Amino acid sequence: MRRSGVLAAVLTVAWSASVPPASVAEYVVGSNHQLALLSDGRALSAGNDRWGQLGRPPSAGPPGFRFDFVEGVQGVVGCSAGHGTSFFWSAEGDVWACGRNDEGQLGDGTTDPRERVVQVRATAIVGVATGGYHTALVHRDGTVSTCGSGQYGALGDRRSGFGVRRTVPERIPELTGVESLYSYVSGSRAQLNGGRRMAWGYAPSLGDFIATTPKPLEWGILDSLERITDAGHANHVFAFDPDTGDCWGWGSDVTLQTTGIFDERFPTRVSIDEPLVIPELRGFRHVATGRWFSVGISATGSLVRWGAGGEGFRQIAYPPGWQG
Repeated sequence: MRRSGVLAAVLTVAWSASVPPASVAEYVVGSNHQLALLSDGRALSAGNDRWGQLGRPPSAGPPGFRFDFVEGVQGVVGCSAGHGTSFFWSAEGDVWACGRNDEGQLGDGTTDPRERVVQVRATAIVGVATGGYHTALVHRDGTVSTCGSGQYGALGDRRSGFGVRRTVPERIPELTGVESLYSYVSGSRAQLNGGRRMAWGYAPSLGDFIATTPKPLEWGILDSLERITDAGHANHVFAFDPDTGDCWGWGSDVTLQTTGIFDERFPTRVSIDEPLVIPELRGFRHVATGRWFSVGISATGSLVRWGAGGEGFRQIAYPPGWQG
């Protein structure tokens, strides 16, 4: 069923190779661009390049449609794509970034957009979570640093409001022993050793019911779930139950990006304020969230997409080496 140009059904698509085949170690989706990490430590990018988030010269053909190599990075072991931002980090803990930087979210000490990668002013980094206009970085010692916009308390430094920003990452004192980190439009959630979870920023997109918390607080909802999507560029979130294989979703559903198909249970609902089981995504291996759409790998290995049928889908391209 189609509604207002929205793809109301889950569609199966195939990879499109545009560079010599190589093994894809990781694939992440930003608000309207994508990154692929190859097993040899090189990185590819495709999609919208409005702020320079692709980190490379334009490819031949339609702008950003095909994957091509990001310039200036090598030995990459991880990557993260946000709202107009791209981050890459090495095994040594060095981090590079490019793209939008009006709030200092690249962490290079400036608010200048970067069309080519620059080094982030942080060391010993093992992971990066990209929010809408803020960035959270996990250090090897289990601490977390943040930079960018402090709107809604997204920096976790007890400050909140428009105009609050930080251009160089600084640590959050309350956070130690962090094992994994997820960021959302204006908030983040951290998984700590011992099973503890803490959250800060704009809480509704974290699956909680408080409005805003500018410092990390305990977060106990859905403790049994895992593989929670990093939705820094979206207001919708997915999580998986390892025991049942169920996929849960919550957040904005204005373009059906959460439920994937028209849901008779909520014919006019535009937001899912509490976690809801999404039957169509049962058994999925992986789901990645874009600003108005989602992409997932089904139990059979098929790549499927759903949500808005506009710009994001016209720019979707798939890295080589897909073995679905």
